[in-house]
Amino acid sequence: MAGRFSTLKLVALLTSLFVLHGQATPTSPLEKRQYDATEIKIDESKHDEQFYNFVTRPDIDAPRWKLKVYNESALSKGYWFTTAYGIVKQTSANRKAYVGPYIYDQKGELVWSGAASVDFYSIFDFKVSKLHGEPVISFLHPNYGAAYILNHEYETEKELVLLDRDGNMLDKDTVNIHDLQIWDDSYGIMTRYAQDLDRKSMRSALGYNGPCSVEFQGFRESNLDTNELQFEWNSDAHIPLSDSYLKAEGSCDDDAVWDYFHANSIDKFPNGDYLMSARHSYSLYRISGVNGSIIWQFDGTGERQSDFKWIGDGHFLGQHDARMLASNGTHTLISIMDNALGPGIPRSNNPMSRGLVISLREDEMTASVVATFDHPEGRYALGRGNMQLLPNDNAFVGWSVDAAHSEFTPDGECIMHARMPAGLKTYRSYKYEWVGQPKSPPDVMSNAIVFKGTIITTAYVSWNGATEVATWNLYKTNADGEVMELIATRQKEGFETSITHKGLASYIMVEGVDANGKRLGISNVIKTAAPADLNSLSPAVVAENKWQTDHSQGVLVESRRGLFDNFSNPFVAFLSGIFFCAAALYTIRALKGMRRKGGSVQSWWLPNQYERLASYNSDAGDEESQEEHKLNKLGEMKEIPPKYEEDYEDDSR
Repeated sequence: MAGRFSTLKLVALLTSLFVLHGQATPTSPLEKRQYDATEIKIDESKHDEQFYNFVTRPDIDAPRWKLKVYNESALSKGYWFTTAYGIVKQTSANRKAYVGPYIYDQKGELVWSGAASVDFYSIFDFKVSKLHGEPVISFLHPNYGAAYILNHEYETEKELVLLDRDGNMLDKDTVNIHDLQIWDDSYGIMTRYAQDLDRKSMRSALGYNGPCSVEFQGFRESNLDTNELQFEWNSDAHIPLSDSYLKAEGSCDDDAVWDYFHANSIDKFPNGDYLMSARHSYSLYRISGVNGSIIWQFDGTGERQSDFKWIGDGHFLGQHDARMLASNGTHTLISIMDNALGPGIPRSNNPMSRGLVISLREDEMTASVVATFDHPEGRYALGRGNMQLLPNDNAFVGWSVDAAHSEFTPDGECIMHARMPAGLKTYRSYKYEWVGQPKSPPDVMSNAIVFKGTIITTAYVSWNGATEVATWNLYKTNADGEVMELIATRQKEGFETSITHKGLASYIMVEGVDANGKRLGISNVIKTAAPADLNSLSPAVVAENKWQTDHSQGVLVESRRGLFDNFSNPFVAFLSGIFFCAAALYTIRALKGMRRKGGSVQSWWLPNQYERLASYNSDAGDEESQEEHKLNKLGEMKEIPPKYEEDYEDDSR
């Protein structure tokens, strides 16, 4: 049944049920046994249509999206935060890598690729969090056994590691990849460890007649600034082995680790208690923040003893991503991803996976479904997945399979559905508003060709992670970047934009400008790659050579700064004013003398320019190797790339 969850109904529900006391934070080698990570195999013949290719960033191999938007006006503002997830052989020669974190806009256009920054490993729970009230990016990197927080410049703000009570760093395999939560001044990371149980222990606990290696899971809350442990909980002391729907026989008989609990999310109540989801017990748990005891267990199947009784047709199975939306002493509103299938039960509890909003009455111990958001293709998410309530009360659901995600209105209408190429997966997908301001400069390549007898200079520009650029300005400059002349402007289009200029510009710079005309940043000086057989006597070449010669001699050089910028001392400014007034009078007299003698005066002008940020460094990696890669990609183009051919036909853009 589709969702029936409007904004007004939610407000009415919260108002009638309880007064809000607070709200939760909005929300390695991989083990095939536990994380369903298989090697990704992409059909190379379809690579170019399934992955982006950029002139300025040949190292980026970001997946494209197949996107359907059914009601654009109803979409919430924001960007997609997702990761291509899996095991892929991506270090072979001449092969680019696509596993890693990405930010896309609502049209499926790439905004930021972080694959290289995480060494092309799968990372998990990539999203926007709050650090001391400021938006940041957070994610788990299992291969390093740590969590990372990036600021709006995409630089590492914090590295979060697990420490024991003596301050020693725990082994990276202790980290459970499923969840990272950042609270006011602390963070929660899920943990795991394996323990060998002998035949007697297994028979006593479960009736299983044999030894077994059992994986126990939990979480740790630590201080954000010191990594000091503040609270620790583990399933071994609280959840019996008999609660698992995953049979021991299949794992223990094969000498594998029995993942009896499979904790996959952690959240926090306003009073300090914790909400945990465990996939293999099909249960949610409220855990005391004081002593770690189980306050209640909510089994979604309805087939075993649970502290809650369903009112109406309620159930979930193999769930992920349990989030505490609101709570007081008697009522709690939560959301989950109901995968609707899992191990140990031969049938599904629903014909497809879905997002759920559930109301729990903790005084009467009853549960009821408030809203559902069904998979728009009627499919199952075999594992992983998440559900996020957005600021406008829309729901954003990540389905994992094919890296698909959907956005729904509060009443359950699907207004957008997108997926990556078949075979790719994500762990979770999120949507957030975000402002990215990278410190690295825009990446630029410039190429000149002769097209229909005319020399055309084309600049290709991208700026990995910049969200505010609305327009690109193309400047002609000299080798030192001492002068700049605006020669073309173009509106930003997707991740990479091409800008054309009818004529030759030997050296260029490209500037990003926001919607209000504010200058955001400028590229380094880029030398234009020109054909070897370019006619040196053509008018365009002659004009460019003269321009470069004049500017290299300083004929038309204008100071980067305002004339009086350095005259902050009033006395110095006064003396300087007298000096310049005298110089002006002398110049006027000289000009009058030239006119009387029949001479002529040449006039010239140059547009104002501003000081470039000399500290810019590209995030594309080693400068020399990247430039070589770009040149190999661009080459000496004698034909126009089909993607940009229309730009040459209409140079008025």
